[in-house]
Amino acid sequence: MWPSGLKMLRQPKRAAANSASASASARTFHRLPATQHEAEEYLQYYSQDHADWEAVDHLMTLNGFYSRSHTPEHFVQYRNRWAAGHGGYPVVVTPTPLRAS
Repeated sequence: MWPSGLKMLRQPKRAAANSASASASARTFHRLPATQHEAEEYLQYYSQDHADWEAVDHLMTLNGFYSRSHTPEHFVQYRNRWAAGHGGYPVVVTPTPLRAS
C-alpha cells in the first residue's frame, strides 16, 4: 500500500475533513490459498455455487447493466464478476507467483 493511503486509513477523520467527502473508509476482500487449484475452487465456491444471485441482479440493475448495450457473452462475464466481488476483476493467484514478481 502506498504510504499516503496507509496514512489515510490511520487517520480517516482528518483525511475526510481535508477532502470533499464526509467520511473515509477502506474495504478489501482477500483469501490467500495454498495452491492455484484451491484458489480456483474457492472462487467457484463463493462466486458461483453460493452466490446471492438476487442481490447480484439488483446491484446490476442499479448500475445500469440491464441496458441491453452489452453482448450476451459480456453480460455473463459482468454478472459473474459482480458475484465475485462487486464487479471487480477477480485476481485468483497463490503466493508463489506473487513472490516471483
